[in-house]
Amino acid sequence: ALLDENGEQTGFQDDPLFNNITGGIYTLTVNDKSGCSNDTSMTISVLQFPKFFTPNNDGYNDTWKVKGLNSKFYPSGSIYIFDRYGNPVAKIPSDGEGWDGISNGSKLFSNDYWFKVHLTDKNGKDYFYNGHFALVRK
Repeated sequence: ALLDENGEQTGFQDDPLFNNITGGIYTLTVNDKSGCSNDTSMTISVLQFPKFFTPNNDGYNDTWKVKGLNSKFYPSGSIYIFDRYGNPVAKIPSDGEGWDGISNGSKLFSNDYWFKVHLTDKNGKDYFYNGHFALVRK
């Protein structure tokens, strides 16, 4: 079973693959169906890179932030944001509040932007991710 940070829990299942979960921090519990051993639990991080954000201060999707990113799992990391021409527009810390769509004090326009993420886990292993997302202003 999975328990997310909001207390929502999935039921136990025979298959070790969980589908359609969003980014976040989860507690994974393994149960011995025969009852021969106690349940075992561990905390895991599931990363999700949002496809868009809307920095309009309505309290929803106001920043672009990697979901499930936690300094407990990845104590070191950086996130770089680029415009469609490959020009850097922002560098944000992996444990920060996310990107608000501002570069050098100016609000950037609605457009597609690209990201590169470099994370280092607590064992010193490096992970690299890249992709794109949309900044939408209305």
